[in-house]
Order: sequence, then C-alpha cells, then structure tokens
Amino acid sequence: MLVLVINGLMGHQVQGGSNALGFSAMLTAIEYAQGLGGAQFIERHIITLSKQVKSFIVAQSPKAIVSSYKDDKLQSGLTVFYPFSWQKPREIFKNKATADYVVTELMKHNIKIRSIGFVDPNNALKSVYALRVSTAIFNNSNHLEQMKVALKKVLSSL
Repeated sequence: MLVLVINGLMGHQVQGGSNALGFSAMLTAIEYAQGLGGAQFIERHIITLSKQVKSFIVAQSPKAIVSSYKDDKLQSGLTVFYPFSWQKPREIFKNKATADYVVTELMKHNIKIRSIGFVDPNNALKSVYALRVSTAIFNNSNHLEQMKVALKKVLSSL
C-alpha cells in the first residue's frame, strides 16, 4: 500500500485504484519546476552548488574527498568526504563515531548532512564512514556560506 501525505491529506492507493492525490502532487511539482526555469536550470543550480562544496573540501583536504570532482560527466548534487582535522588536513577520520559527531554538531548550526557507511575500498572486510552533503534547488549561496563556516568550526574541534 502506498501512503501519500500532501498538504496534510493522507491518501491510500490500493492496487488498481485511483491515485488522484499522487497525480495532483506530480502535476504541482512539474509546474513548480517549470516555473523555476525547467529541469536543466534546476540541474545546473544543484551542480554549481555541489561543485562549490567539493572545491571547499578539496582546497583544505584533497585526500578527504570521496566524490568525483574532476570529471564533469560524473557530477551530481552529492558531495561525500571523510571528516578531517581542519588544522591538520592530512588527518582523516573514517570511523562512525567521528562522522556522527560532525553530523550532530552541524545540526546545532541548523546544517543537515548525513553520515554514511560503506565498504572500505582498500579492505572489503572493513566499513568506513563519511559525510554526505546534498545540494538542492532550495539551497542558495547563503546556505552554502553558512555550511562552510559551521563545517570549519566543527572540523576545527576534531
């Protein structure tokens, strides 16, 4: 069963039943995207912000970046990087506790990012943890500056 919540209304879709709320939400989202300038505009905006996040990380700690940042064909709105010491940028942390700490501390600054775990590329029997920043159409350069200031402060405490 699919449960939709749209403007406080909840609808249930039963197999073979109408999905009027879902279709209405989809049309509203399409109209909103077109009003912003269309899908290409939205993609450019998200990628531009993401490139700025990647550049900020790479400028301080190039070895901390996990995401592709050199190949334009591999760009996305996601930036993944390992936490690192701001004062000692070669000191990189790949453990869950540090990644979760950074996420928690950034939340105190109203910055919402995620901690993610994945298999260590150098050791398939080990997990490593990194931070994931997701830029979106709703973000702007002011949000990015706030994130940079807060991130520098939190990483300085490592």
